[in-house]
Amino acid sequence: MKKIKVQGGYEKGGYEFNTLETPANETYLVESFHEYKIGNDTYWHGYIKGNTIQKKKFPLDANPRKPGPTKVVRIMQAMIQKDPANFHHLNNGMTIIAKNLTYNELQKEITIEFGSTSGIHGDGVCNGGHTYFSIDQFQGEIADEMLVKIEVLVLDSTLDADLRSAKIKEIAEARNAHNELESITTAHYSGFYDNIINILGVKSIYFKWYEGDPNAIRNAEKVDSLIAKITSISPHWYSHYLNTSGNNGNHMSSARNTGSTHKKWETFKLSDDERNLDYILPLLNDILLLMEEISYSLLKDDFQRIGKKWRSTKFWQYLSSKDPIELNFKTIGGQKLKGYDLSHTFMTMVLGAFRENVWFSMGDNGVNLVGWLIDPITLWHKHKETYMRDLNSIASTINAPSFGNAFLQNPAIYNSQFTSYHFGVNVTDSINRPEVIYQIDTNTKYLIDKTNIGTFWLECDVIDPELPPMAELITHEKPNLTRYLISNN
Repeated sequence: MKKIKVQGGYEKGGYEFNTLETPANETYLVESFHEYKIGNDTYWHGYIKGNTIQKKKFPLDANPRKPGPTKVVRIMQAMIQKDPANFHHLNNGMTIIAKNLTYNELQKEITIEFGSTSGIHGDGVCNGGHTYFSIDQFQGEIADEMLVKIEVLVLDSTLDADLRSAKIKEIAEARNAHNELESITTAHYSGFYDNIINILGVKSIYFKWYEGDPNAIRNAEKVDSLIAKITSISPHWYSHYLNTSGNNGNHMSSARNTGSTHKKWETFKLSDDERNLDYILPLLNDILLLMEEISYSLLKDDFQRIGKKWRSTKFWQYLSSKDPIELNFKTIGGQKLKGYDLSHTFMTMVLGAFRENVWFSMGDNGVNLVGWLIDPITLWHKHKETYMRDLNSIASTINAPSFGNAFLQNPAIYNSQFTSYHFGVNVTDSINRPEVIYQIDTNTKYLIDKTNIGTFWLECDVIDPELPPMAELITHEKPNLTRYLISNN
C-alpha cells in the first residue's frame, strides 16, 4: 500500500489517500460477477463489497486526475454512513483496468492482477476515483451490505507496452469525458508536459500538472499559466525581429487569456510547429529566476528616479496592494526572500517585454540553438527604471473604478521591448554575439567568454537580416568569431 499526501497531508492542511502499488495481485469479496468477451478484451461486471475496497485498496495509475475531498465526496461519505444498503443504487461505481482476473464463484471472490505502469498510463481505477476516495478515507467501519458497482476491463494480452498504454489512455479519457476534465489534465495524460517536467526536475512541485496532483505544493501555480507565460516570450508566438513572417503583434492575449492560449498550444504540440515551445524550454529555468528577480526588485529596489512621488502613484499602490510572498527560487546566503505577489497578467506582460532578447538559430533540422542576447536579469536591472517609468506614464492616464483591470486591458503596455532600450534600432547588429546560448539537443549552456580561454566558437551565417541565422558552435577557432565556454550552472 502507498500513502499519497497532497500538500503535506492532513497534518499540514492538505489531504491524503491510500493506493495499491503495482504490479500486484489482490483478492476482493464480491456479491456477483459476470464475464463478457468482446474481441480480444474481457469485460467483467458485478458488485464488490465496499468494506473490501476499504481494506484492500486499488491502484489509481489509470486515472487521468487524482481524487480529492470535494463536495461530491462528502455526499458519498454521508451515504456510506446513513444508507449503505442503497449505495449501489445512487452511485455510478468504478471502472478498473487490469492485466488479468479470476473469479471464484463458490467463494465469491475475484483475484485481480495489476500490471506495471508504462509511462503514466497504468492499471487500476480509470473512472470513479472519487468513489474510491470516499471509501478509502471514510472514518469508520463500512457496513457489510454496502455494495459498489464495478467493471473490470482485462485488455488484450497480446498488446505490447506502448499499444496497451495508448489504449488505457484512450479508455480513461473517454470514460472521464462527461466529467469535463480540465485541459491541463488531458494534456498531462497525453504526455505534453513531459519535456517541461524533465527540465524543471525538483522544481516541478511548484506547479500543478493535473487535477488532484499530489506532488504539487500548496498554492502551486497551474501549469496552463506557466505555458501562457512562456508563449509571451516566444519569437514564434508574437512579433520578433527574427520571425517577421510570423508577426502576430504583442502578447496581450497570453497575459489575459490563459485557457485559450493553452488550448492553442495543445494543437501545436501535435505538430512540428515551433509554437509547441519545445525549443524554448532550455530557457525555462532562466525565466523562472527572472520572474522572481522582477518580483523581488519591485519590492526592494529604489525607483525614485521615476519621480519624487513614485510611491504615491496609483501604479505603485496597485503593485503593493497584496502582502509580499515568499519566493521559491531566489535566495541570498541560503535564505529565502520575499517579493511582490504579482498577478499572472502583470508578470506575463513584463516577461513578454524580454521576447526580442531571445535569440535562436537554425540548423539542418530546424532550430538548433537558443539563448539570450543579454543576460535577462542584467538587462532588467539596466533598464527597469525606464521600463517602469513608461508603464507609469500610461497608468497615470487611467481614471477608472478598477485601476488594475483598466491598466492591464490597455494594449499599449504590451508594446515595450527591453532590447529597444538597450540597442535602439540596431538589435540585429548583435545577432552573432548572444551572451548566453543553449544547445537544444543536449541542453548544454554556453556563456560568452570574456577571459579568452573558451574552447568553443559561434559560427553564425546571417543570410538575411530578417531571417534567423544559420549557426553552430564549433571547436576550432576561426577569425572574427565569438568565443564561448561551457557553464556549469
